[in-house]
Amino acid sequence: MSDESASRLPYRVVERAVRFSCAQALVGAVSGAALGGSFMIAYLLKLGADNVQLGWMGTIGSLCALAQILSPAMIERGISRKKITILTAFASIAGWITVVALPYVHWPLVRENRIAFLISLVAVNTVLAYVNSNARASWVGDLIPQERLGAFFGKLSIYSGWLGVILIVVQGRFLDSVKYRGLAGFSWLFVFGLVFSCLHTLFYFPRLTCISRCISATVSRRAFARLSPTAS
Repeated sequence: MSDESASRLPYRVVERAVRFSCAQALVGAVSGAALGGSFMIAYLLKLGADNVQLGWMGTIGSLCALAQILSPAMIERGISRKKITILTAFASIAGWITVVALPYVHWPLVRENRIAFLISLVAVNTVLAYVNSNARASWVGDLIPQERLGAFFGKLSIYSGWLGVILIVVQGRFLDSVKYRGLAGFSWLFVFGLVFSCLHTLFYFPRLTCISRCISATVSRRAFARLSPTAS
């Protein structure tokens, strides 16, 4: 959709889409704080990773950054941005379910290569996150008037970033308080992130579920007004 066609959408439709996008981004910040990799090094240490494996985990974000070119490449080939966004969201959920289950799988092949499998899964999920975020940003960006794009995404990034920082600190304190439970504490944290990841994905289907509508309705209109395309 071009900016010209987006400008012909009724204001109510645009405002509703903006509200859903804002609520989805905040829910995604909750999920990202738990699943974004902040606790993966500690998780690997619990699993007995060596220095080389820790190094690989620490560089995944930088190594996978090139995956961002996949989104525009697929879009240029005519693949729908909505389809890219939704499929990568579901694939990411499946990947994190596997990450949570991995320490409890006792098949010999998995048990002996558990850390390698974990690093590979995190790398795949990171690629999916890059592809998803770029496709979603392009998709949502068509709903926002061109002159408001910078302010909208800038403010949204600030609020999501602060929420993520606060949650990471809280979740770190949680892990410290349950460290006597070993890997179970990390599993609880990742399951918490998965729940919000599922809620984040439900926002792509507003007509099929009332959950996304309930979440966006409970958030202050005043808070959304600061993020809306009509805000100064």
